[in-house]
Amino acid sequence: MKILVRMTNWVGDCLIATPALRQIRALYPEAQIDVLVHQKAVSIFDNNPHINKVIGFHFSKGLKGIKQRFDLAYSLKEEAYDKAYIFPRSWDSLLLPFLARIPERIGYANQGREMLLTQSKKRVQSVRQGHQAGYYWNLVTGTSAIPKEEIKADFVLDISAEEWAKETFKESFSGKKVIGIAPGATFGSAKMWLPERFGAVAKELLRDPNMAVVFFGGPKEAGWINALADKIPHVVSFAGKTQLQELAALMKACNVVLTNDSGPMHVAAAVKVPLVVLFGSTNYENTAPMGGHTLIHKRVACSPCLLRHCPIDHRCMKQIEVNEVVEALQEKVAS
Repeated sequence: MKILVRMTNWVGDCLIATPALRQIRALYPEAQIDVLVHQKAVSIFDNNPHINKVIGFHFSKGLKGIKQRFDLAYSLKEEAYDKAYIFPRSWDSLLLPFLARIPERIGYANQGREMLLTQSKKRVQSVRQGHQAGYYWNLVTGTSAIPKEEIKADFVLDISAEEWAKETFKESFSGKKVIGIAPGATFGSAKMWLPERFGAVAKELLRDPNMAVVFFGGPKEAGWINALADKIPHVVSFAGKTQLQELAALMKACNVVLTNDSGPMHVAAAVKVPLVVLFGSTNYENTAPMGGHTLIHKRVACSPCLLRHCPIDHRCMKQIEVNEVVEALQEKVAS
């Protein structure tokens, strides 16, 4: 038995889907299980004990991208997979398994996709409510009632990255408690607390000479995050300077991490670092970090709106005060 799993494109969603991937291995212990995932998320699956191979892809725009898709479909066809689980609900994610002539294709029905699926699942309300890990679990097991103990991510750190992170912090912050702050969110500004309040939190924490603060962020966020960090003495920013494994290793070396609902949030949860998360426009019941962490959320009438950008006054995030975030982080450090 050869199984292909088409993973989602977002880092956070990939981590949320790892319980389902783990279940595929439990159901097919002798199978060859390969993961097909966007290049930016490949390192999530490095060292994953439940898969045999990771196939990364990145498609260009226009005609070149179309050719790249057909080339990849041909190489997948040569692998002669028996079954494909397609976790995203886009047409693009389904076309490759279809063109590769994988005989059994399992995914969610969406905008007529059931025409190319051999086994389609409906996105009924019972599947869409609850944690998103159950959404992917349903594709594999037929039920979204994922056991609570299974809501945990698989992310195996490279030993070299972990040792590098420890040495980096030892050199810069020897003996200090390190608080990591990831103030960005790739999906859009609606998910983000105000940048100046992240800065205010950092300043308040640094009143304690036994604490250090580091900032994290991706390449697209690096400009404004680094500019924010530059305004605060003694803050070190790693924004735009780390690959995924390095980011995870640095987060694990922290005493606590502060994030919005974002990919870095799920990375921090996956490496089991204490975590404080700020939720606003998104539904924490669906996408809360796996493993249980401190969530700060204000109930307002328009939340969760799930929008990329707030069309009004960003009240769900503005109601979160600096002092309550500082207190939550201090409690995590002290525990």
